Amino acid sequence: MSTVETLGEILVRTCERFNKIKHLPQSQRKYLMALHEDEFKLQHQKISIKKAG
Repeated sequence: MSTVETLGEILVRTCERFNKIKHLPQSQRKYLMALHEDEFKLQHQKISIKKAG
C-alpha cells in the first residue's frame, strides 16, 4: 500500500534537505535542489496518475 504525501510533508522534507545542503557551494546547492525538484515533479505525476486512474 502506497501513501500519498501531502504538499506540507513534501515542503517540510525539502526544507530539511535544504538546511542540510546550505553550507555547500552555490553550484552544488543548485544541482542538488534541481534533483529534488525533479523528484517532486515525479511525485506529483504519480499523485496525478492515481487521481486520474
